[in-house]
Amino acid sequence: MNTSYWGYWLVAMGVAIVGLMISVQGITTNTAQNYYGLKEVVDASMLEAIDAAYYRDYNEVKIDKEKFMEVLIRKLPTFIGVNETYELNFYALYEAPPKVSVEIKTHSGTSFVSSKDYDTVTRVSAVLQVFNKIDSVGIADGGSGSSGSGGTTSKPSNGSTSNGNGTNNGTVNKPDTPVGGETSGSGDDETCKSGITSNELSGMHGTAMVAKAIYEKADFKETSRSATPGVKFDILGENGNNWAIQYDGKCGWVDSNYMAINMAEYIPNVEFNITNASSSIYKSSEKNIPGLTGQKLYSSEYTNSWVPGTFSFAKKLKVAAANAKAAGDTIVVNDAYRPTSVSSFANQKLKALYNSDSVVRENIEFSVGESLKKHSWGISWFLAQNLSTHNTGCAVDASLKGKAMPTAMHELSTKAIKYWGPSTSHESKNYSVGMKNNVHAQDLSRYMMSAGLTDLASEWWHYQDSACHSKIGSGANFWSAV
Repeated sequence: MNTSYWGYWLVAMGVAIVGLMISVQGITTNTAQNYYGLKEVVDASMLEAIDAAYYRDYNEVKIDKEKFMEVLIRKLPTFIGVNETYELNFYALYEAPPKVSVEIKTHSGTSFVSSKDYDTVTRVSAVLQVFNKIDSVGIADGGSGSSGSGGTTSKPSNGSTSNGNGTNNGTVNKPDTPVGGETSGSGDDETCKSGITSNELSGMHGTAMVAKAIYEKADFKETSRSATPGVKFDILGENGNNWAIQYDGKCGWVDSNYMAINMAEYIPNVEFNITNASSSIYKSSEKNIPGLTGQKLYSSEYTNSWVPGTFSFAKKLKVAAANAKAAGDTIVVNDAYRPTSVSSFANQKLKALYNSDSVVRENIEFSVGESLKKHSWGISWFLAQNLSTHNTGCAVDASLKGKAMPTAMHELSTKAIKYWGPSTSHESKNYSVGMKNNVHAQDLSRYMMSAGLTDLASEWWHYQDSACHSKIGSGANFWSAV
């Protein structure tokens, strides 16, 4: 009899073990299905949520957070039953750089877990990454986990938060399709050039001021490469604000707002005498600045026949040159684009003289204006300590050919100020003595400012385009010999 009971117990135990194994297998299978299903949906949703317009304008990958959530919720039924109850949580949704973390809680359907509880928690974390500049986009993703019990039953949530459970396996999936769709391979130059509507700039040369995407056609939909700052290219033609260029032997399209044009070709009415490319004429209180005055600051690439200027600025300078020519004058440009390393180097040399010479220091710090009012300046007014409009190719230092000006060009002190004080309104009634007594400097100001350029209180020769400067955003650092 006892032997029979032991037999029944062994059979019952075997059935229980088999049932447990089936249940565990159900949880494991459900977890794996959830992970791979959710991973696929997250990957697809991130790619669909890429903001193409932002990428085209800034050459940076960004997703639309709301669109990502909408697409993901729409795609969930592809691996979760329509009538199945689950809980969806979003964590750490970042649009740029794109990063998401998504958690889903489901029920495996096993008999020993209450139907009210979730026994599977899956979390996937993903990051959009750019490989080989703009050649392709990959998604780094996280993983999933399971638990014996979960939270309360709820319908899908678009923004709930939970601690959840999960692991990160750090695997990488690199799709074959780049941002913007499939590339056109070697491309068809004739198709590319068919978008040209103006040949005014054909044959001129330029370079990118910041790294920007090069598109295969004028529709700006397909891209497979980017323009590197400092690398020269041929301009083939225009279409609105966009240029067709020959870059590395292949036709492509770029946004001209981020490009520099060779102003020596583009503005024939201007004479260029870039002194920093041969022998710097910087002085302060008419004194040489040791290690700076007389030095060659730009590389041999930067000559009077190759003077890059951001195109939106160059267009205004061209108008100013026409204004001057109509009045019988010729604008002479003594400096334009200036590498950031040169700005830093020159500032350090000026500071050394400032610290050692009391006369230089006094003439940099103060000016005496109307009614003997004393105005405070400072060294940064004469050589920028941070980002300068010269560094973005959006400014020039200029004079008029054959005309005496208030001081020598690049006199770094209050002797060369245009207005009495740094906060004085920029009106002719507030001109410094040098400006009031020099009709030629006043003519230069009129030519420049009537073309939409703005001035600088501390330098009679400096004119810039602030909108151009803001658009570029950071200084380029090519053609520097320092």
